This record gives sequence, structure tokens and C-alpha cells, in this order.
Amino acid sequence: MSEVMYEAMRCFVHRHSENCSYINSLVEFRGVIPDKRATKDCYSQACFACKHQTACRAGLYTGMWEMNPELTSFVRTNSTSCKIKYNSDDP
Repeated sequence: MSEVMYEAMRCFVHRHSENCSYINSLVEFRGVIPDKRATKDCYSQACFACKHQTACRAGLYTGMWEMNPELTSFVRTNSTSCKIKYNSDDP
């Protein structure tokens, strides 16, 4: 659980350092290396389920988010709170 919380906060800080001068100054002061995904539109908690997570983290993948096929069994296709439509026929 602690790794998930760490990554979630790390994502929040890196995303907000792009727009908030206060957070950006803290990141620079502490010498934090910017995450290579921070400027991508898809950088969020969805990275945990992306099939390109490792390559993207290393800066080798420049495309957008794609669902990891190994995790499709965990997707709730009939969720009423989620507006994203997921086609379970997709590979």
C-alpha cells in the first residue's frame, strides 16, 4: 500500500510543479529529478494499468495510455460512476 500512496503523491507533485511556482520551487530546492511523464496528458493514476508503464517511465515511450491486457479482468464494465466506456472485445 505504501508504494501506491508514494506513486500517487509523486504524480500529484510532478503534475502540479508544471503549473504551480511554489511546488516547482520546492521540487527544484530539493533537487528532485522531474519525472519524464509529467508533461504527458495521460500521466496519472492510470499509469498503474498502462501496458507501456516501464518504457514510459524510462522516457522511451512517447505515445498515450493503453490498457494492459493482463489487467482487463479487473475493469468494471457496468460502472455507473465512471463515464469511460471500455470495450471488453479489445485485445
